[in-house]
Amino acid sequence: MRLTRPSLRPLLVATVVVASLWMGEATYAASVTGYPVPTPASYPTSITTGPDGRVWFTEQVSSKIGRIAPSGAIREFPPPTPGAHTWGITTGPDRNLWFTEPLRASIGRITPDGTINEFPLPPGARAFGIALGPDGAVWFADSGRGAIGRITTMGSVLEYPLPTSHAGLLWITPGPEGNLWFTENVANQIGRITLQQGRRAVARATPTPGRWGRPG
Repeated sequence: MRLTRPSLRPLLVATVVVASLWMGEATYAASVTGYPVPTPASYPTSITTGPDGRVWFTEQVSSKIGRIAPSGAIREFPPPTPGAHTWGITTGPDRNLWFTEPLRASIGRITPDGTINEFPLPPGARAFGIALGPDGAVWFADSGRGAIGRITTMGSVLEYPLPTSHAGLLWITPGPEGNLWFTENVANQIGRITLQQGRRAVARATPTPGRWGRPG
């Protein structure tokens, strides 16, 4: 006897109706496709669009950088240092991909063809989130040293300590006003680092009260 799956159609219709109500616009249909990563239990963590028209991602447990084409074909690139625990990734101003290696106190750079270089951070660094800044440098959240870091395309690193210790820095992103914003998940705060031409950057945090809050 041939089996049918009548439950799929109502589920799809329900999804479309909810999307229509939320958007307040025309109904949109969407499909979701999964692409297995070749390395088992690789734990894909961060993802970004690359300058080559493909999508790049980090594999936290396998400590690799992944690249997926629009067709779904995946290729993986292991950094020179094993066990780096690759985490955040972003496209840099040099049209390469920059990523963090929190367990090896390093920032990595991979070209679209897969060539990897690593740049050491100060001892004790554990960089997680990473983003392209409005000043043309790459910025990262250094949870280990409680600082926001800045690295140029030549590998020169500067760090700006936070006013709150043990803040639990995690993610960072450029804001619409030309500064960078970051999360402090242990301190329960959102921070902002202001960029002023010709002057040292200043990091400030906005307390967000909550059960686990620890505003500085």
